[in-house]
Parts: sequence; structure tokens; C-alpha cells
Amino acid sequence: MRGQYPSIPWRNLRGLRNVLAHDYSGIRYDIIWTTAAASLPELRARLGEMRSDVEGWS
Repeated sequence: MRGQYPSIPWRNLRGLRNVLAHDYSGIRYDIIWTTAAASLPELRARLGEMRSDVEGWS
């Protein structure tokens, strides 16, 4: 999947997940909020395209 969708920031997503899951005291909620507000709309659109492709594979 990563090779087919290089425009999705896979490494950043994995890194964010690791911080949220393991670094409870180091979470900067202002940064999380800013990142989500700025990046999620575009990421959501990309993931929607990927989902459409995957659903069409069957």
C-alpha cells in the first residue's frame, strides 16, 4: 500500500501514533490540534481515494 500511495505521509502517521500511544506526558495538545486542523482534510481526501481504489479491487 505504501508504494502505491506515496503521497500519504506513512512515516509521519506512524510516528504520530507512537507518540500518542507511548509518550503520554510528552503530548503537546496544541501541536496535535494544529496538525489535525491543517493536515487532516487533505489526508482524509487521500485516504478516501485509497479506500475507493481498494473497494474496487474485488
